[in-house]
Amino acid sequence: MSILSFIEEKIGSVNNWPQDIIRYLFYIRRPTNSVTVKLAAFSYGNKIPRDSALELLEEYSNPSLRCEELFCEKCDVWRTCEGQIHMYQYLNMNIGRMVYINGSDHDQLVLVDADPNDIKIGFGDFFQTFLGKEY
Repeated sequence: MSILSFIEEKIGSVNNWPQDIIRYLFYIRRPTNSVTVKLAAFSYGNKIPRDSALELLEEYSNPSLRCEELFCEKCDVWRTCEGQIHMYQYLNMNIGRMVYINGSDHDQLVLVDADPNDIKIGFGDFFQTFLGKEY
């Protein structure tokens, strides 16, 4: 089973992922630090095992060693941090809403004040020239 298939089994079809995450994974090569943090938040918040998320990132994005380290650092901070709230936000695939990553001793489903209809989902028109690859 491919790593993408494994992750899709956990959180749903890539066609239902946020457009920015799809773009960061499959279109942008060598992600920046800020893109890496967004990918880490998406995978961490949706409970994708860190090693699996890194494997997906390596397969499709060709990250630098520093980006891989940053990815791991962020996941470790979020996993071990207590007392903090609103450390980052991501689209929770189970509920289809933006939520905050909070410290381990806080509610993990605190909604971000954002209209869920504003979140672009799937490949959309932006990716029409990129859809030559089968995902």
